[in-house]
Amino acid sequence: MKKILLILSLQVCAFLSVYAQPDETNIDSLWDMSLEQLMNLEVSGVSRYSQNISNVPNSIQVISHQQINDRGYQDLSDVLKDVAGFDIVSNAGQFGEFYSLRGVEGNDRFLILINGHKINPASGTHISIGNSISIKYAKRIEVIYGPASAVYGADAYSGIINIIFDEPDDEHSFHATGNFNYGSMNTIDGSLETSIKVNRNLSFYLMARMYQSDGPNFIDGDQTFYNYGLINTYPSPLVNKFEQPTDDHTIFFKAQYRNFSVNYFRKQFDEGNALGFIPEIYIYNKENKWKNSTDVVWINYKKNFKKAGEFNFDLTYKNHTQDNNTLYYKWNIPSVFDANETYKQYMTGNDNTIHATITYNQAFSDKFQFIAGVDNEYSTSIPPYANDEILGNSDKYEGENAKIIDEQLTITENRTAGFGQFEYSPFKFTKFTIGARYDYSTRYQGVFNPRLGLVLMPFESTRIKILFGRAFQAPSLFFQYEQWGAPTVANISMTEIQKTDPSWVLENQIVSSHEISVNQNITENINLSATAYFNSMTNLIERSFFAEYPTDSVYNKYFDTYTSGLRNENIGSQEIIGIDAILNTKISKNIFVYSYYSYTNANSIQKDGSEVALPRISMHKVWAGFTAQNLFRHVTFSTRFKWVSNMYNMNTDIFPNNIQPGYFNLDANIALNNLSQYFRIYANFENVLNQYVEHGGLYEQSGVYTAVIPQNGFTFKVGIEFFLSK
Repeated sequence: MKKILLILSLQVCAFLSVYAQPDETNIDSLWDMSLEQLMNLEVSGVSRYSQNISNVPNSIQVISHQQINDRGYQDLSDVLKDVAGFDIVSNAGQFGEFYSLRGVEGNDRFLILINGHKINPASGTHISIGNSISIKYAKRIEVIYGPASAVYGADAYSGIINIIFDEPDDEHSFHATGNFNYGSMNTIDGSLETSIKVNRNLSFYLMARMYQSDGPNFIDGDQTFYNYGLINTYPSPLVNKFEQPTDDHTIFFKAQYRNFSVNYFRKQFDEGNALGFIPEIYIYNKENKWKNSTDVVWINYKKNFKKAGEFNFDLTYKNHTQDNNTLYYKWNIPSVFDANETYKQYMTGNDNTIHATITYNQAFSDKFQFIAGVDNEYSTSIPPYANDEILGNSDKYEGENAKIIDEQLTITENRTAGFGQFEYSPFKFTKFTIGARYDYSTRYQGVFNPRLGLVLMPFESTRIKILFGRAFQAPSLFFQYEQWGAPTVANISMTEIQKTDPSWVLENQIVSSHEISVNQNITENINLSATAYFNSMTNLIERSFFAEYPTDSVYNKYFDTYTSGLRNENIGSQEIIGIDAILNTKISKNIFVYSYYSYTNANSIQKDGSEVALPRISMHKVWAGFTAQNLFRHVTFSTRFKWVSNMYNMNTDIFPNNIQPGYFNLDANIALNNLSQYFRIYANFENVLNQYVEHGGLYEQSGVYTAVIPQNGFTFKVGIEFFLSK
């Protein structure tokens, strides 16, 4: 019966893909707007200028500030767990969470923007999220699906997340909000938002947040697939308890004077790095951490002209630093728990980037609008595995070691690009978008990426889109210099490979996306949307055995022996077919219901032409949410349900048929409002039913990686928020 229901659901969604699309905003907090206003909502992340959401050449879902409050979202990770199209592996060590967007795996394959400015590392290293990107005070979040290299260049591969922070309004010269909450795992979370409007020309905005937690403890959980219990046997001076704490923070500041603004954004990610690795090899003490920081400073000048033209100039400095205490902390001899037999592989990583952008946007008429721009980005980088590359071992990046590494392995790159896009509406019911960008890099040469969109408006309440986009991702320094050792295998860097194969290089990874989508306002209170898409990826970088012990082998410097050898190669090809459907409904003035369904058929194409399902990605996902605002004037209640179907798992020892069971989850948020004009009280509950949940493990899901990663049971936090305005 369950299988029949799933097939019927798929057929219904396939039918709806002709009539609806998830590229409009989540409308459950916007019902005061008319349908005409709703269809003309403005977003800025798709094309680098303010644009009618109905006409943008990507699918997009917008989360409003009201929804963030009602649903109790605190971090970007909270939002991404609750929007269509995402598969998530939480408690994923160095990633915080490992994301797949519409079947495209990897935290390095989508861009995160703060008010339109990239915070991803220039070297292409994956971005760690966790609790390091607070969105509690965001004005809105634009989740943009599909490739966008035609505007943003490299790494706008699977999508874009544009976080828009608020600015001072005209109603208050001063506004401040403070928030503090405490919860499970000894979690302390405090934040502050303040804005000052000195006069009509000068204003200031500040948001800051600090998050600390002891982190999870899985020793007492199910030990079927892992043996966390052995942590209790750690010998001194190791601590024999599960230690993977978190110490993250976020800061955003903006000063505005007339057409000029100075902006600063900082995120620090400091979380346990052992999660996702088997405890027989990796040590679950707090020393095993992944700590990095990103600082972005930019100056913006914006000039609006009388004839609907806009000139923008941005000058940005960005630094991404891997803290020198970041490490992989391992047992030197697996399963031999001797405190004298431990091994520390310290990490490096430092990007310094100067980025200048000039754009000009002009609306000549209601029928024709265009944007054109040029980018230039200059960066100097130290690769993440520079210690191993230069020193021959993993000594900490400090003192004389740091000096040697800086002198011998500082990599420079200059990227120059020109892009343009225009919208043309020859008829009232038709709009074309054509865009393209050419990137040239001293490291990955030249790349051309187009974008095409056709929007049809046969009725006032209907939008149909036909879209095509192409994107690329340059081989990151992480991939090129990645090297590590396990007792039976070693991963070899680019430099080692080129000693015997001088012609070996990594090429750009390419994705092409085709999409048809429709949005339909069925009534004043019901909006239905859906999309059908096909992603084709080629030249993907994947780990490959090139030497298999004992017939062939490589020297494993980490364990002073000969083992099998791995290297990163452009051997991957994937095809993904998917459907997303979203239904938003207003039941009454203050009661809203939403539901999503995602179908993702993601397959890797093997050398013999056969297809194998991608791990960690479920074929069927269902979200359902309910919000009741200000019941009895004081109570706002929101609950969210998520069901995830079975998924492919590569570990045949644990899953002989390669099928990992799915799971479901229920979260809730309750707030007491209007008790006073100065404060409100709230509580947030996750995994309310205390379900035992496991996400798919990282990478190969075997060897050093656990096949599955356990998730938290029931957790809670209670908090109070203060307000002050003048």
